[in-house]
Amino acid sequence: MYARGMSQRDISSTIEDIYGFSLSAEKISDITDRVLDELNDWQNRPLKKVYPFVFVDCI
Repeated sequence: MYARGMSQRDISSTIEDIYGFSLSAEKISDITDRVLDELNDWQNRPLKKVYPFVFVDCI
């Protein structure tokens, strides 16, 4: 949600609406601060030329 531009307060409100428990905006900020370096590493990782996938049609 943070990556999509939601504020910490918006995320806190959305979590409470969807999951029924509350996290403070400060806690959301703490969580995002802890994962930003890992997120940046993941976004800048080298990609393989080919990725296998499975397509399942349930019709």
